[in-house]
Amino acid sequence: KSGSTFLERVLNGLKSPFHRRDEEVVEFSQSEMEDFESGLAPAPGSSRTPPGASPPPPEAFFEDVPEEKQRKRKTVRSFFHKCTKNIRKLFLCGGQDRSRHPSPEPDHKDHDGESSLLPQEEPLISSDPAPESSGHYHPSDLELEDLAFECGYNYECLLGEGCYGSVFKAIHREDRSKKAAIKCIRTYGLESYLEVDGEPRPVLAEVAMMLRLGTSCSSIIKLLDWMENDVGFILIMEVPDQSMTLYRYLKNCGSIDGGTASRFRQQLLDAVKHLFSCGIFHGDLHLENVLVSESSLDLKVIDFGCALAIDDEPFESSDYHGNEIFCPPEIDDQPTFFAEPAYVFQNGVTSSDCVWLVNRRID
Repeated sequence: KSGSTFLERVLNGLKSPFHRRDEEVVEFSQSEMEDFESGLAPAPGSSRTPPGASPPPPEAFFEDVPEEKQRKRKTVRSFFHKCTKNIRKLFLCGGQDRSRHPSPEPDHKDHDGESSLLPQEEPLISSDPAPESSGHYHPSDLELEDLAFECGYNYECLLGEGCYGSVFKAIHREDRSKKAAIKCIRTYGLESYLEVDGEPRPVLAEVAMMLRLGTSCSSIIKLLDWMENDVGFILIMEVPDQSMTLYRYLKNCGSIDGGTASRFRQQLLDAVKHLFSCGIFHGDLHLENVLVSESSLDLKVIDFGCALAIDDEPFESSDYHGNEIFCPPEIDDQPTFFAEPAYVFQNGVTSSDCVWLVNRRID
């Protein structure tokens, strides 16, 4: 990258002196005029300027010169001035723009003050300014431990991170046999909220969806408890033993038999049926949002952050916020879409991806 940047500056430096339009008027700054004045001033002892007399202004040297020659001389001087400036710029660190707008020192510290770089890694310094706020919420391990303690659990390990929160595994402080996946979601005041029976005010849509689903379907992750704090919402969910995403499981395993594939397909279908009967469109159904237990091969649909409540009216296509790779085609082609055909498409894609991953592994 450094070599490419240097060569690019060399090329721009060689080309820029010749970038002059015919209608461009050559103008000089005060500092440039002083440089020209010192360069045009006669040497000491010369008879052109009497001793003790101030040197004539630069315009005096052009009084007897035709206007056309004056313009050509200014053009030549401007050309060499640009050459000098651009050649000098090649050897400046980062160029003139970087010195005029210095970038702040990169901060490679985590929230707990420790460096996030591995010993073998070196930071890549970019001249592009970092955005003021990326919108991502990634708490430190210390903050996650505090959140776990607030919920009555002890922090164990981080399970995953998204744009608006993190999910970590925790163990109950009093009953060590109870484990949970705790998801902390930061809210910014732009999220959707829904009314829930028994709650005095609307709650976050993801929480409302999981409360509506209940615990009757074994193929959907269960919400054990939830709470709201000054940052956002905390969801305490069940965590299957020895589980991983269905995508990783199919990618790691050598093959699955027809019975296992049929069982996976049936569990996904049961989950979709329950979601639809509860009036919920998952909105982001794919292999990464399905957990599988290695011991029992039970599936659990997770992550309802993109879910939408189904009613009699179709959804606006702009309301779809799921993965674009698994986006139903009508969302791209039509201004509105219905949940039922979208479910058929996403469930079919998920089932076909299962077969494709296994066959790809076998090949």
